[in-house]
Amino acid sequence: MIATVAQATEWTVRKVFGEVWIQSGLIQQVALAEGKRVFDEATIITGENGRTILTRGTEVVTIGKNSRVTLPPTDTSGRTKILHRSGTAIYNVRKKPARHFSVDTPNIVAVVKGTKFEIDESRDSSVVSVYSGIVEVTSRVDGRTVRVEPGQTAILEGGRTWLIPVETQDGSADRNVSVPAKGASSEKSDNGNRYAHGHDRNGKSGSNSNDGKENEKGNGGGKKN
Repeated sequence: MIATVAQATEWTVRKVFGEVWIQSGLIQQVALAEGKRVFDEATIITGENGRTILTRGTEVVTIGKNSRVTLPPTDTSGRTKILHRSGTAIYNVRKKPARHFSVDTPNIVAVVKGTKFEIDESRDSSVVSVYSGIVEVTSRVDGRTVRVEPGQTAILEGGRTWLIPVETQDGSADRNVSVPAKGASSEKSDNGNRYAHGHDRNGKSGSNSNDGKENEKGNGGGKKN
């Protein structure tokens, strides 16, 4: 029984592309190797050309380039809280009746029951794109929570939140909804339109397309738009 629990709570490195390191506590960071188990409080760090895919049972995390993600242990209640410090990652989480999986960033907290979603985190903004399931995103600035449904992207920047459609295969993303933070001006901004044709700041997804294929192949996740 103990061995079964350990296997269910540990993350394993399935794929490594380019420069990827792991750091834990005071131990100096070392290169990450495929097949390695990621233990409590370990941080995954990727370089300019680095990406990696981690699995835990049926759950998959695909970490993009220039990112830092810490994987704390699951607590006694069965909840998982990942610390997404910077960069991009796609989370494919198994479905449970209760909210059991959260991702904390410097700007937001994202809580889910089971879904596939992507977070792109920078110093002053967060972008959350949902491919399946529902994600509740709470701003650390004012505590405002938005419900992000499949096919939507939430952008939190400068005390405001935008909900826009994830770009479809025909390139359409024809509207956005501005949700001002508490006390913020309701004046229309162009920021939402900057992301209206893709959730990455450069108009591209934050993760390599090969990663998405690995993700779907290994976990049966929803198709990424």
